[in-house]
Amino acid sequence: LKSNYSKIREGKIVDRINNNHHIPDAWVLKNNEYIPVEVKLNNFNNKALQQLKRYMDFYNCNKGIASARELTVKLPSNIEFIPFSELEQFE
Repeated sequence: LKSNYSKIREGKIVDRINNNHHIPDAWVLKNNEYIPVEVKLNNFNNKALQQLKRYMDFYNCNKGIASARELTVKLPSNIEFIPFSELEQFE
């Protein structure tokens, strides 16, 4: 995700100082807005969604990005899903 995000979406992966108890897998900066990213190796499920929502709430973010091999939960409209298959085309 970190190496291929900018090839498939607007924005870029950036570093951001995190709270030690709330550490997203990555941050995207898009239109001057920080967006937390949560990546799961297999399924992005309800537990992963709740984790991403906690980051969004803690950092006061309006959007989130989820990435995994498969999506197994319905996402709210403010969370974008990026399947691994979309990222793997660049490897």
